[in-house]
Amino acid sequence: MHVGPGTYCGLAPVGEGLVSVGLVGALGAKPTGDPAERFFERRLAGLPGATRA
Repeated sequence: MHVGPGTYCGLAPVGEGLVSVGLVGALGAKPTGDPAERFFERRLAGLPGATRA
């Protein structure tokens, strides 16, 4: 579990080099028109422990 300002993330290895990622934040935090992938990547970048290899 990784916790940051307004966000937390759980990571679970599922085998064969794959990881399941659960990212939780406030409803309405994603700006309108912001692609979900970009929003997800920015939020993960704010949790350095979640992105370390």
